[in-house]
Amino acid sequence: RPQRSRNQNVETRIETVNITSYNQALEIAEILRSDVTVIINVAQLSTTERSRLVDFMAGLKAGLLAESKRVSEDVYLLAPDGMEIEADTEDHLDDGGDRLIVRP
Repeated sequence: RPQRSRNQNVETRIETVNITSYNQALEIAEILRSDVTVIINVAQLSTTERSRLVDFMAGLKAGLLAESKRVSEDVYLLAPDGMEIEADTEDHLDDGGDRLIVRP
């Protein structure tokens, strides 16, 4: 669950992006730079585009000091600096279920 450590009174927004092409990668960056948590669904990408996008997201994470989490095989979560991501349990994907909780 994302938790803001800077100002506890800030309302948390989360946006979901269904990526159909690597050309949409900048949309993710714009959302994250706006201090908004973003959930990225890459299910519609080819293996090559998916790999490129994951590399791009790794660069965003490093450059913007963001947090990231792979929620499922096709879904990733990127949270802006100052936001902590916690899983509901230690092994939230081990049993095949997605029990990641996202809330302020």
